[in-house]
Amino acid sequence: MDSNAICVHVRRGDYVVRGACSPAYFARAVNEILARTGWKRATAFVFSDDMEWCRSSLRFDPPAGVDLRVDYVDINDSDAPVFEMELMRGCRHYVLSTGGFGYMASVLSVSKEESIVIWPDENRADDWCLEWSSRTQPASASPPPRVILYQPR
Repeated sequence: MDSNAICVHVRRGDYVVRGACSPAYFARAVNEILARTGWKRATAFVFSDDMEWCRSSLRFDPPAGVDLRVDYVDINDSDAPVFEMELMRGCRHYVLSTGGFGYMASVLSVSKEESIVIWPDENRADDWCLEWSSRTQPASASPPPRVILYQPR
């Protein structure tokens, strides 16, 4: 897998009713990773339980001078979760929605280098997801999502 691989895990399913993150959340999170890494070329691999929504709704707008390729990983097989987990583990950085599947892929990552993992606070609604990247929020504003830097073992 490309060493400049970003896993974008979009869980919708039951979270559509409970408050799934918006397309803007995913776009901003990918741009945050691009800004932190300084990559000029990367691939975002999108994994989801609602690939149709991802293809029609997600729009990534990388910074000028960054070549971002987006691959939608759509495995139509009864063993899809096993294959998806293995592919997600091969990514270097992670943008996650609420849920455990993507998180486990980030924990089990095979990357030998530091990983950035971004995911929303589970107790926040979508509006909060839209605002997290603002660097000028007042002290009373919601805190940013968790950004964890995993050190390789």
